[in-house]
Amino acid sequence: MTYITLLMYGRRGRAGDGLWLVSHSLLQVVVFGGIMTPFSVGRVRKVLIAILLVAACIASVVSAAADEALNVRLALKMSCDADVFDGGYLAEDSAPVTFNFLVSNSGDVLITGISVDEPMLGHIGDIASIAPGESQKFSVSSERAGGEFKGSAVGRDPSGASVTASDTLVLERYMGDTFEDDPWILKTSSTATAVPGDTITYTLKYGNQKDHIVEGASIVDEFDSRVLEIVEAAGASVESGRLTWIVGPGMNATEVPVTITYTMRLKSDAPATIADALNIATISSEFDVDATDNTSRVSVAIDHYLGFTPPAPSAGSSAKSAPKTVAGTPTEQEPFLPFTGTDSRRLVITALLFAMAGGVLRLLGRTLVVGA
Repeated sequence: MTYITLLMYGRRGRAGDGLWLVSHSLLQVVVFGGIMTPFSVGRVRKVLIAILLVAACIASVVSAAADEALNVRLALKMSCDADVFDGGYLAEDSAPVTFNFLVSNSGDVLITGISVDEPMLGHIGDIASIAPGESQKFSVSSERAGGEFKGSAVGRDPSGASVTASDTLVLERYMGDTFEDDPWILKTSSTATAVPGDTITYTLKYGNQKDHIVEGASIVDEFDSRVLEIVEAAGASVESGRLTWIVGPGMNATEVPVTITYTMRLKSDAPATIADALNIATISSEFDVDATDNTSRVSVAIDHYLGFTPPAPSAGSSAKSAPKTVAGTPTEQEPFLPFTGTDSRRLVITALLFAMAGGVLRLLGRTLVVGA
């Protein structure tokens, strides 16, 4: 029973308990079994069996301690000389790309017989041995199509056990200028002139003049929030003075232009000093090659006087304090306004002059009649 317990402790790796049992069992077998009992062949056989069991237990304890201390680590890192793109790499179709494989020993023991491979690129290279802290790099040039490249490194530790490491690299290929796009935008309004309180409908048309499919283009429409307020945003995200749409994917030159229609209202309390409601729409994308057609402006004239031209400022008043006249307003529709200020004085003086002239003429007429 003692021997069975001894083996169990030893194989569990509890070195302290195992060694204590070894010494206890040796004392029990040798002293009590060999000295204090009469010598016999059977007794010798039992002593030998006990010694063998103790030796096996010691070997098990030592092996367990060695396994616990062993630190085997092999690492593989893949990279290439193409452009970094969206978590992977991007290269033009058929252009040679250099793939790099960096093998490192980050453990505490020597690793031998390492083979580095990648299914699409084939066998990369071999390493006879690599000591702790060392690394070795392999480079392979290839024109293979894009895809997911899976590298692996396989070696053996001092006990002969297999040690492996792996890494993955994603490469995308594109044809010539297919990653070039040229989005354009055109903005129009339902009216050129509006009065405070009117609703204005805006229309955006946009497209792409290149064959590459635009991924995640955006449209930003900036407006003057002092004079305009949103009625219907057509799915745009709304910030202060800004509407934003995320358009695409799937926008290329073969498709008809896309239309967005939305409405705003000219505020009833729009400041009279602002003559126009200006909107600027801009479309942008990652691979745009021509920004000259990315912006479209629309200006709606604000008729603060409901179609009439305001009176001219009186003499001596500041030009800055007078409301701004809307260009193009018809002057023939000016209303009749009472005379005030300088105009009223001129009218009175003119009337007095006419009255005096009339009186003089009447006196002259009577004098001529009497003389006759």
